[in-house]
Amino acid sequence: MLAQRVSSINSISQICEEIGAEVTQVSKNMGSDPRIGSRFLNASYWKGVLGLNSHQKLRFARNIVDTMFQNLDNKKITILGFTFKKNTDDVRGSTAIDVCNYLLNEGAILSIYDPEAKPKHIKFSLKGYNENQLIICDSVSSAVIDSHALVVLTEWDEFAQIDLSQCYQKMIHPSYIFDGRNIINRKSAQEIGFNIYSVGFPKNK
Repeated sequence: MLAQRVSSINSISQICEEIGAEVTQVSKNMGSDPRIGSRFLNASYWKGVLGLNSHQKLRFARNIVDTMFQNLDNKKITILGFTFKKNTDDVRGSTAIDVCNYLLNEGAILSIYDPEAKPKHIKFSLKGYNENQLIICDSVSSAVIDSHALVVLTEWDEFAQIDLSQCYQKMIHPSYIFDGRNIINRKSAQEIGFNIYSVGFPKNK
């Protein structure tokens, strides 16, 4: 029942992105029906049954490439979060592994920051990259320097509170945010100048 409910809202999030609706409003309306309830109606690329989860991760990664003109060669992408969830140093089974491997294969340079993940575990988890494609950073502020995009992959509390204005000043423009956890304030990001993509939201709405 849980897997079915979570996978259903993830599927609905894809429809919302295409038709210009907001998944948070749709899930709120669904949850107001007492026959359904609101538990677990939170769209995220990192939940759901295995098949859908794999599809969502690939879809998310492909969207990064497509949005950035289908060319990531030597473009620096900041990855925020590498552990499979917040408040742990465990990277096993993390969504970040698949997304990062996809971006590396597309030629991106990844600047990765996670407050707990050990650098050796990050490096061991990734495959087939050149040494100059991977930078492990010790802060958000250092990770975003000369970056083209921020990609949020773990819901660490500090990522919801980052200074977006400071990040924007350090990044190359146009600057993008791809929020896989829906924790970045969309309105604030847009007002600063970011192009933002969040799960279940139309681009830049």
